[in-house]
This record gives sequence, C-alpha cells and structure tokens, in this order.
Amino acid sequence: MTNKYLTKTLFTIGLQCPRKLFYTLHPETYQNNKLDDPFLKALAEGGFQVGALAKIYHPEGVDLAGLSTTEAIAKTQELLDNNNVTIFEAAINCDNMLVRVDVLKKIGNTIHLYEVKAKSFDITQDDFTDKRSGKYIKSKWGKYLYDVAFQTYVLKKSKPEFIVKPYLTLVNKNAKTTVDGL
Repeated sequence: MTNKYLTKTLFTIGLQCPRKLFYTLHPETYQNNKLDDPFLKALAEGGFQVGALAKIYHPEGVDLAGLSTTEAIAKTQELLDNNNVTIFEAAINCDNMLVRVDVLKKIGNTIHLYEVKAKSFDITQDDFTDKRSGKYIKSKWGKYLYDVAFQTYVLKKSKPEFIVKPYLTLVNKNAKTTVDGL
C-alpha cells in the first residue's frame, strides 16, 4: 500500500475547487484531458527552464528530483543534519502532508524556502495587494502565496527547531540578459 499525502498540488487544487480535487483523486473514473494538451506541456517546459536557472544560482546544491518520495524524504533528513546545505526538490513530510521544495537552503538553524515560479513580476507595475484597500491579496497572486504558505506550514510543523524564511521567487520582467530569447 502506498502512502497518500496531501501535497501542495492537491492543496492548491482543493482551494480552487473541491470538486476538482475529488476528480483528481479518482483518475480511474474521471480522466483529465488536459494531460495531453500541448499548450500546457509547453507551459510546464517553461517552468522547468526557470527551475534549471534557479539551480545555476546555487551550484553547491544537491538535486533530489530523480529520487522516489521515500528516498527523497530520507535523503532530505540526512542532508539537513549538515550545518549548511542547499537541496533541490527537498522532500518534507508531516502528518500525511508532503511538500517538495524547489530550493531549500539551510544555514545553521535557519531554513530558506524558495518556491520558484515562471510567473513574471514587474516591480514598477505589479502589486500583491488590492490598491483600494491595501489589505487583500489580488486573486492572481493568491495561488502562488497559498503554495508557499502550505510549504512553510509543513516545514515548520515537521522541523519546529528551525527558523523558516519563505520566499516566492519570480522572473524579473525588468532584468536584462545577454542570452537571446530569455
């Protein structure tokens, strides 16, 4: 019997629509036609490219992407015994919740959790909050912030001895590059 975890993907699907979560959990009955959508596959490829770029910024990192969930959980725990470590796709579980952290950087007793997204952000124009009230998160950013919040919750619950600092890492629209097409 395999473990069933509440993952960040299932968590965010459930926030969007509880019925969609039900259908996702019953693939033998309800087929997801989007799995064969070439446009969605191209978007996913863009996300992989941004993830690869994030790894370039942390060349010391250990990549656990190819490991099974069980192996990644064990390897993550082993690596967290080091005083300083950077882990890509670190696997953290607690109370049947599971997250795979894009970039987890532990320095002493502080863990920096980086969620890397291909979504772009223009600091001169974009804002996370509704300008009218200044209190509410704009709906287009909610899913990204809930994603980071869920990962932070699981990590803090699993590793209460650490200080956890979460970051949402986005593509800077204003940055210049020397690479064509980037």
